[in-house]
Amino acid sequence: MSRVFFTVSSGVDESEVISYNESESPAVSRYHRTGENGETAGSHGFGEDKMKTVHVAAAVICDSLAEKKSIFATARGYGEYRGWWEFPGGKTEEGETSRQALIREIREELNTEITVGDLIETIEYDYPTFHLSMDCFWCEIAEGEPELLEAEEARWLTKTELYSVRWLPADLTLIREIEKSMKEAAGGTTGPERYSRHRQERPRRK
Repeated sequence: MSRVFFTVSSGVDESEVISYNESESPAVSRYHRTGENGETAGSHGFGEDKMKTVHVAAAVICDSLAEKKSIFATARGYGEYRGWWEFPGGKTEEGETSRQALIREIREELNTEITVGDLIETIEYDYPTFHLSMDCFWCEIAEGEPELLEAEEARWLTKTELYSVRWLPADLTLIREIEKSMKEAAGGTTGPERYSRHRQERPRRK
């Protein structure tokens, strides 16, 4: 059984390495470092053809920006990674800032209004066919209750439950940073409400 090893590009010492079981993940992961001339290089070095870069924004929705005792995660309901867990969000459209993209995407995915807080970090991650640049923000719900319009399932996770789901590879790299900022939930309870919710069947996004 082969394993893929990758390092976290920011917020964690470069010597720290996470192992990921290749048989469980269709992704091949590489992190980028900056060269003296400003180029970035993954495991294949500098000066090679660059893959298409996809810019996305991800919302780490917590019970409270002040407390951060639980976070909201969703299971993807479509495509190659159906059933894998991620933070809601999506692609940044032309002319949008990452914060604007998040507000729009959460309306589309969860029919909910959010307050966007601080940037946690930007994840740079290579999937087999594209490079992902993902701006990740702390958020909280400002109005409404999440409705699963695209995701298959959703959960509020406490600090001790962060590794209880199978995260998408790029999202997994963010968990250590999130873990540092979260507080322990008293009595094992979670966010605004404790639930594991499944969406009703709707046409899936391709």
